[in-house]
Amino acid sequence: MNCTIKCRLFLIMFFCWLPITGVKADSSKVALVIGNSAYLVGALKNPVNDAHDMSAKLRQLGFDVVERDNIKMRQIGSTLSEFRSKLSPGAVALVFYAGHGFQLNGENYFPSVDAEINSEEDVPNQSISIRQIIQVLDQSKTQLNLVFLDACRNNPFARSFRSAEKGLARVEAPSGTLISYATRPGSVAEDGSGRNGLYTSKLLKQLDSKQQIEQSLKMVVSEVKTESSGKQEPWMEGSIEGNFCFAGCGMDTPVTSTTEVQPTPTSRGPSIEMVRLPTGISMGKYEVTQAQWRAVMGNNPSNFSACGDTCPVEQVSYEDTIQFIDKLNSLSGKHYRLPTEDEWFSACQAGSSTEYCGSNDIDEVAWYESNSNNTTHPVGQKLPNAYGLYDMSGNVFEWTDSFYKVGSASRAIRGGSWYLYPASVRSAFRDGVEISDSYFNQGVRLAQDN
Repeated sequence: MNCTIKCRLFLIMFFCWLPITGVKADSSKVALVIGNSAYLVGALKNPVNDAHDMSAKLRQLGFDVVERDNIKMRQIGSTLSEFRSKLSPGAVALVFYAGHGFQLNGENYFPSVDAEINSEEDVPNQSISIRQIIQVLDQSKTQLNLVFLDACRNNPFARSFRSAEKGLARVEAPSGTLISYATRPGSVAEDGSGRNGLYTSKLLKQLDSKQQIEQSLKMVVSEVKTESSGKQEPWMEGSIEGNFCFAGCGMDTPVTSTTEVQPTPTSRGPSIEMVRLPTGISMGKYEVTQAQWRAVMGNNPSNFSACGDTCPVEQVSYEDTIQFIDKLNSLSGKHYRLPTEDEWFSACQAGSSTEYCGSNDIDEVAWYESNSNNTTHPVGQKLPNAYGLYDMSGNVFEWTDSFYKVGSASRAIRGGSWYLYPASVRSAFRDGVEISDSYFNQGVRLAQDN
């Protein structure tokens, strides 16, 4: 890999929020997102960042978002009214709040940034209460309600209170409602040292999941507990009927469940969905996933293994990939291989001359530096190109079987990845990597002769 690109692998990426365009909001999915940082007392660093990143992701998923930064007392009523006006019977409603939160007499309150709370009596008129939010949802007769509260920081007004209760109180969630707290009721969460609070950073990753929401929230719990060394443990209340997955429930993901693809002496290997191309070969519809790699090799080398089985395998070298293909062919009786660079480029272009594989709009087809949140994403979430191939631009680089330069042993990789700028995700961009090197942006897509 050339020096400019290779060196960037070791830089700490700073994710900057950019508005996501080109996704039409769905009136059946409405979100209220609030981030409060600029308090007169007890200012916080991350909540506005949390709200920006959450809003961008939800808009990308088709939510109609009501977003407020640093909400003031005079805005509380109009904000709840606007949110209520967008809700309709049977809709999916989502509420995300980041900022200070505290409990008073068993009720949870989220103070406005201009709150001047000198006694407990000041709280109701200068805060949003969880009761108000639940009331809006109940009156709107929504089908599914999701409430996320990253609001368990230390209470800056505690000295004005007679009680000394920490964190938030448990809430009896009505039917059809899930409430997820950044930490256990009665405990306190940290604002976080990075761009996002710890809980929100893990929740943002799960918004790309095709797993049931209950499973996604379990992943949030596990990752927060691990990163905080057990000091912070998210909590969930309530229940829902039916299925809900943030990114759709895996209907278009060709990954067999882990229990079905574990390698055994009689296994034929995992299902690899191929697309027959006009050029006379077949190409993998998706990048090889972590589950598929593990089913063949019995391990998962991916740096982003916590992202889940449907994310592309990465951190695999050319040599690793050849071993994978040999074992897969032995298990399946088929003849998979790596595409040549020319085959890859032809499949990417799909008879067009677009700047990226399938579009001139990078956000339509690729996970890259500005929208990836510094991680890979489950395969098949962006639009396919004209041949029906997904993620050929972005997500992870893809190995080819062609030499990068004459006289060099390195192989060409194509497609760009989650950490690169648009110029390096273009259809025409190429790079080279030594066959024994593996990085957390390198994956594989299979080819096959018809």
